[in-house]
Amino acid sequence: MKLLPATNSLVLRWTLVALTAAFLWAAFRYIQFAVAGHPLYVLLAAFLVPLALGLWLLIPAARLLALAACWIVVFIVPLGTINPFAAMEFGPNPPALWELIVFRVAPLVGPSLFAIHVLGKHKSEFRWRHGAAA
Repeated sequence: MKLLPATNSLVLRWTLVALTAAFLWAAFRYIQFAVAGHPLYVLLAAFLVPLALGLWLLIPAARLLALAACWIVVFIVPLGTINPFAAMEFGPNPPALWELIVFRVAPLVGPSLFAIHVLGKHKSEFRWRHGAAA
């Protein structure tokens, strides 16, 4: 298919589609937050849109930044969800720990670990094109 990223691996191709869609969705949400009166979110959107485009075009720097973003998700989401300060927000009846892990941590950490695996395994697919710097 000409519309999808030109890779040899079908798993990498669909992982890039999913990461690009996730980054563009996050950029869209940040633009909404900026319009609602938080102008600093424009900077995050300005970072995510070129990152999504770079992944689509298989640029190596975008792969490294996407890996860094996925690793941040892997470490920050569990720490931010399961800590005493977050537990105070639930009031006197906090949810069980397994509910936090299953419904708040796993939906973000699982796909991030999969993306880290795929982006690491198919590193050779990301290369500079047209004689650009290596």
